[in-house]
Amino acid sequence: MANRVVIGLGEVLWDCFPESRRPGGAPANVAYHAAQLGNSGIVCS
Repeated sequence: MANRVVIGLGEVLWDCFPESRRPGGAPANVAYHAAQLGNSGIVCS
């Protein structure tokens, strides 16, 4: 499979957990998982 560039457009939110805060939101999650599959994941917020 060809290496693709996946760009997530939209807002980046903070997922707040009792022990930590992490960036999240649908565009960030899609870019993250695309990178885990060997593609390039970019977030533009």
